[in-house]
Amino acid sequence: MKQLTTLFLGVAALVVSLIATGVRAQGTFEGVVTYSVTVPMLGDDKLPMITSIKGGNAATVIDMGAMGKQQIYINNQTHTMSIITGKNGFTMPMPAKTNDSADINAIVPTGKKDVINGHAAEEYTATISEGDHQGTMDIWASNDFPADIRSELTHALSDNPQNGGNKVFNALFAKGLAPVRISIATDGTTQATIDFVKFEKKAVDDATMNPPADIKLQPMDPSKMRH
Repeated sequence: MKQLTTLFLGVAALVVSLIATGVRAQGTFEGVVTYSVTVPMLGDDKLPMITSIKGGNAATVIDMGAMGKQQIYINNQTHTMSIITGKNGFTMPMPAKTNDSADINAIVPTGKKDVINGHAAEEYTATISEGDHQGTMDIWASNDFPADIRSELTHALSDNPQNGGNKVFNALFAKGLAPVRISIATDGTTQATIDFVKFEKKAVDDATMNPPADIKLQPMDPSKMRH
């Protein structure tokens, strides 16, 4: 069980950094983005992942069923990521921000088209890396979102310096696209699939954005989250 939790948190930390780190580029959006996450190592269940965004920061809660809730907090003022599982909490520095420009060659269209999560979409693929591991990111992306929502969704992904994420999502933004499904695979094995559910502009309580006061956060080496 501990091994599965560690694996899941490694994937979840990647997912949340992809979703949330880019908000520091704007810091004006306030609301909630809902995704579902499937991790094959944990079974076929779609795990709800709800990310609240406010003031350039993000707080995510992932319901893992019998394994409990996992919480991930991104603070772009202190440049830290905090992860809580049960009563255990860890904090680590976020990667330094990069300013990669859009490179449309960072994503390659596969030619596949379909309706994904209610949106007409086209599939793209990109090469990613995680430490010594090589892999792919397959993305179904759509241009049928309203312009402001498409911009927010893509900016919230485009600034992440890990795994070439910034180049990939800057390329999507340059094409006027927003992701509705992301599949991450390393060494030929699917690690996680993230599906867009909904996007809401709404007021977020300040208390939502901070780790619970009764959890003591221990420093953690970011390399420990790699899988």
